[in-house]
Amino acid sequence: MLESDSTLLPRIFRGFLGQYLHDLHRTHEVDVRTGVSVAALEGHTFVEVVKLSDGTLLAADVVVVGLSVRL
Repeated sequence: MLESDSTLLPRIFRGFLGQYLHDLHRTHEVDVRTGVSVAALEGHTFVEVVKLSDGTLLAADVVVVGLSVRL
């Protein structure tokens, strides 16, 4: 799970709740990364690798994109 901000869902869950969600996901062995964004999606016929803004490459079978809207 990637979040470009320093905490999960910062506009919805501030402070404690964002940290709680982070810890909950980690308890279930989810790789949670904050402060990083997607720089590129790479592959030939489907996404095989996600390149992060810090240069990290992550192998990918499935990519789910969630976007938020500011009103």
